[in-house]
Amino acid sequence: MSTSLPATRLADGNLSEDRSVIDILTALLLHWRRILLAAVAVGLIALGGGMLLPPVYTASASILAQAPGGSASRIAGLASQFGISVGAAGGGPSPELYAKLLQSEALLRRAATATYTIVQDGRTRQGNLAYYFDTDGDTPEERQANAVQELGDATSTSVDDASSLVNLSVTTKSPELSLQVAREMLSVLDDLNTTVRKKQADAESRFTQSRLEEQAAVLRATEERLQAFLARNRIFQNDPVLQLQYNRLNREVQMQQEVYTSLAQGYQQVRIDAVRNTPTISVMTQPMLPQVPRPRHLVLLGVVGVILGAALAIITVLAQEYVRYIKHERPHAYARAEAAWRRMWADLRRGRWSASTKRSQHSA
Repeated sequence: MSTSLPATRLADGNLSEDRSVIDILTALLLHWRRILLAAVAVGLIALGGGMLLPPVYTASASILAQAPGGSASRIAGLASQFGISVGAAGGGPSPELYAKLLQSEALLRRAATATYTIVQDGRTRQGNLAYYFDTDGDTPEERQANAVQELGDATSTSVDDASSLVNLSVTTKSPELSLQVAREMLSVLDDLNTTVRKKQADAESRFTQSRLEEQAAVLRATEERLQAFLARNRIFQNDPVLQLQYNRLNREVQMQQEVYTSLAQGYQQVRIDAVRNTPTISVMTQPMLPQVPRPRHLVLLGVVGVILGAALAIITVLAQEYVRYIKHERPHAYARAEAAWRRMWADLRRGRWSASTKRSQHSA
């Protein structure tokens, strides 16, 4: 008797769960038309919304950074101006650094303030991105700031780890505008990179020149000591002490000469870098005029709409069935809930939004 009671309760519990599942399936089957109608309606709405979206065009480019000798510290200096922290340079600038620079505020601001000329429908339009994006704002500065933010949203960068290429994509409503903005961003990146490189080369040139002058003085002093020794000791080969002094002075002159030669070579190199105007980035894939708009993924939108509509309809059906169950099985609880709902609705209609307002009205 005692052993069969838990089994009976377990069986009752399983039976209750089975009935609940059956009740849910029955409710869904009874309202299948409503669920299907909601799924189709929301799917059509999502599909129509996707078709009403304006077409957008994407211009893409791929760049490969060039790292001439000594350029790692200059690239790090460029990054620090834009608030991008990079570690100690050991192998040149990383592609991730250039990807961050392309989305930096300083570069985006220069690209947003540039003037773009577009011929559309036989009419020439000219202006900056605040004009083309039709940004909101009470002042020109505010509209320009919003244009910079919109350009950041319209720009995407990625890095191909296998090839170390940096991919840039610019998406706007105009194919010509996307092309020109992509070209302008690459031009600004190269210009900023070249400017910082030249400034860094000038600073290194001044430092190397001062160090070269100091080393020249040290070399002259060392040579003068060797010259004075030779003047005092014309014949020293047979004297071991004098021979040792001569070898020591001669080695010091040679060492200082090597240091001077190395500094002189470095000085010439930084002078060449200071006047070099070759591009610092290689555009592997030039941005092209997009011929077709980006796909809108209408099928995906329709499928998502159908799933969302069906889910909403199922939730509505189950909620109605639960309310009907409470109404018949627990009438007292249903009556209290209905009364609370009516009071809330009455308060909303009378403008009683908070409990403090209701208390003040009662006290009045």
